Amino acid sequence: MDDARIARIREQVYYRVDGDKPFEAVSRDDTGWVRLVDKAYEPGAGPSRIWARFEMPAASSPGRVLVNNYIWERVEYYIVRDGKLVDRQMRGTLASRSNGSTLILSNDIPIDAGFISIEQLPESRVTVFARLESDFRFSPVAGLSFFTWDPEKVRVSERSGMGVRAFFIGSLTVLILYNLGVFALVREASYPYYAMHLLGGLAIIGLPFLHIFAWPSHPSWTYYFPFIANPLSVVGHFQFTRHFLDTRTHYRRIDWLLNALTAIFVVAATLPLFDYSIAHHPIFDMLGIVPISVVLAIAIVSLVRRHPWGRYFFAGTLSFAIGIFVTIAAGMGLFPQSAFTEIGVWLGGTLEGVLLSIGLGVRMREERTRLARLKRFLSPKVSELIAAGQLDDPLATRRREVTIVFVDLRGFTAFSETAEPEDVLGVLRAFHAEVGRLVERHQGTIEHFAGDAVMVIFNDPMPLPDAALAAVSFGVELRDRVLQLAESWQKLGHGVGAGIGIAQGYATIGTIGFEGRKDYGVIGAVCNLSARLCAQAAAGQVLVSQRVHARVEGKVVAELVGELTLKGIQAPVPAYNVLAMKMPNAAMVGTATEVAARS
Repeated sequence: MDDARIARIREQVYYRVDGDKPFEAVSRDDTGWVRLVDKAYEPGAGPSRIWARFEMPAASSPGRVLVNNYIWERVEYYIVRDGKLVDRQMRGTLASRSNGSTLILSNDIPIDAGFISIEQLPESRVTVFARLESDFRFSPVAGLSFFTWDPEKVRVSERSGMGVRAFFIGSLTVLILYNLGVFALVREASYPYYAMHLLGGLAIIGLPFLHIFAWPSHPSWTYYFPFIANPLSVVGHFQFTRHFLDTRTHYRRIDWLLNALTAIFVVAATLPLFDYSIAHHPIFDMLGIVPISVVLAIAIVSLVRRHPWGRYFFAGTLSFAIGIFVTIAAGMGLFPQSAFTEIGVWLGGTLEGVLLSIGLGVRMREERTRLARLKRFLSPKVSELIAAGQLDDPLATRRREVTIVFVDLRGFTAFSETAEPEDVLGVLRAFHAEVGRLVERHQGTIEHFAGDAVMVIFNDPMPLPDAALAAVSFGVELRDRVLQLAESWQKLGHGVGAGIGIAQGYATIGTIGFEGRKDYGVIGAVCNLSARLCAQAAAGQVLVSQRVHARVEGKVVAELVGELTLKGIQAPVPAYNVLAMKMPNAAMVGTATEVAARS
């Protein structure tokens, strides 16, 4: 834009502070004018009302020239040619843009006092009077210097600025629609929060277009609007960081910090909407630096601690931070100002959007792989709750009190030795189908299948209000259903029934195996006790340990089997055979969401 500027008018400028006088009075009064180069104008703390005048440089040929000045809220220009008033134009940062004022769009800050157009004729004397006023509502007065500009070069620069902004607006719009579209498919919270972050940046880049086309008669909205868009962008960035890095699980202190900063920043950033003078406080100069500094520090932490998606988050955040640094440094004179440094923050923000959108895609692909692994031993509803972050990760090692159910088909070995393979598979499919249906109904977790044997765990990863009751209810219902199936199997000559053992106690839970082949596993004495009770149970029996019976005693009909001597357990173990439930099974179970809510 600098190549469009012709000259800076300062030596020719005179001013007077009696700005309330009418034009007719000051234009005829040669007294009271102060030459700017002799005494610089120093605005006070209150409203400023001054008159300024200057002579336009002589023109060698007919043509037009544009004139503007530093930021003032209202500037009323009077153009006098050869002693006669020929034009009057209103400009200023709070002047309506509907009067045809040209706005510089190549600058990062779209708020300026606008241009006036002056026709120049050879051998013609043009004097410009300007009544400048400002109440300091939005911006402090910067000075009195005026500038002349080449109209054609300004138009070229303006078209270029519009084109650059349109490119970034289009790029961010595509990224926003992409993230919202993916969210509509996968319902992952990272996507709408990142769209919110991008939307804030889109609003800032598109501010001049809104200034010109959306509210030309309300220029003050151009000042207020950034204090709506900035919190929108920052809140989106903070909350995206929380969900993308899952700080609630991995970095609890960082999670607390991000939530606290979100609340503080929104409150602080919305204060200028009530009293804009607050925006001049030095603390607001940091509002653009603090959020990116915090997020960059978190990105470094995630990279150092080898977070699974830390490298994508770090690369995107670093791009944005570099863009901000380049633009701010150029504004401070540390770098030469150029078209590139002006849009550094836009370039960085757009590149961040691309990199983090790629990172989100990779993350979701890995999450789908993880969800597929979870669905191997969890019900689909429970798996989705875990993937959504509403339940603990079942693959993380932990210690918890659980209720274990072992189920084994009695007579299956003899049956499989004599029956056709197709009949064997048919029996297993029917048995496993019932197990799967009832496990989901009672919110259990299948630890593993081993032919005709199944191990089911209750109270992990889905916490249950009464795991023992859920396990016993599952065992009784499965026993009854297998008895029904056994009748049809008996007609085919297959004598098969189910023995069930249930025990409760503490166990260590997590992944077992090796790289490339890991499974969900439960380790503890409670597993051994449950397996031994199952081995002891006859077809149609549901044997429970004394601890389980104590938890469900008033809700079941059970008989004492006696003290059993079990393999691998030194002391005799009291056991009970559950004959029936005293309450409807439906009252003991609920959907995954309902159980999670109750817990």
